[in-house]
Amino acid sequence: MINIMLIAPSNAGKGTQADITKEKYGMPHISAGDYLREIATRDTDLGKRVKVITDKNDFVDDILMTEIIKDRITKEDCNNGFILDGYPRTVKQLELYSELLKELNIEFGVAFFLDCPYEVCEQRVTGRLLCSKCKKVYHEINPEMKPKKDGVCDECGAPLIKRAKDNLDILKDKFDKYQVNTKPILDRLDEMGVLYKIDASQGRDYTNQQVEEVLKQGGF
Repeated sequence: MINIMLIAPSNAGKGTQADITKEKYGMPHISAGDYLREIATRDTDLGKRVKVITDKNDFVDDILMTEIIKDRITKEDCNNGFILDGYPRTVKQLELYSELLKELNIEFGVAFFLDCPYEVCEQRVTGRLLCSKCKKVYHEINPEMKPKKDGVCDECGAPLIKRAKDNLDILKDKFDKYQVNTKPILDRLDEMGVLYKIDASQGRDYTNQQVEEVLKQGGF
C-alpha cells in the first residue's frame, strides 16, 4: 500500500474518508490532534514536554510536532502505509516532514485535497450527530449517514448527541483560517507532483470513488 495524506476544510468529510480507507486497507489512521493529546498523557520525556505546552494552551512548534509524527509513523503498524490527517498545517511542517521521510527511507505517497465549498460544509455541520459512546458520526439529513433508528447509534445502541463545537461560528472561523493557511501547502504539494484534488461536495460515496480511482490508477 502507500502513505496517504488528507487535507480538507472542516466538515469536508476527511474523517469519514480516513475511516473508509482504514477499514478497506487495514492502514492506521493517524490524527495529528488525537495523537498529540495521547502523547501528553505519557510519562515520557516527549510526553512531559508536550503536556507543558498543551496545559498552557500554547501551540506546539513545527519541529516538536514533526518529532511527534516521527514517533507515530515509526511504529510497526505503519510499515505497510498510513493515513495522515491534520498534519502538515504549515509549509515549514511540510518541509520538515519531507526531510523526515527521506531520513527514514519512507515514500512520501499521495496527498488528497478534499475540496468542498463553505455552503456544503455548513449544511453538514448543522445536521451532524455523534454517538455518545463509540463516537461514530451520523447526520440528521444526509441519507448516506442517517442512523437506522432516530437518535440511536447503529453500532452500539448508545444515544446520539450534538457537539457544542458543531456550530456555525466555529465553522466559519476554522474555514477562514484554513483558506489562508492551507493554500501555500497545496501549491507546494502540487509542485512535488503528489497532490490529487477530489470533489468532496457530493457525498461520502462519490468522494471515496474518486479516491479509489487514484489509488487503483497508481497501482496502490
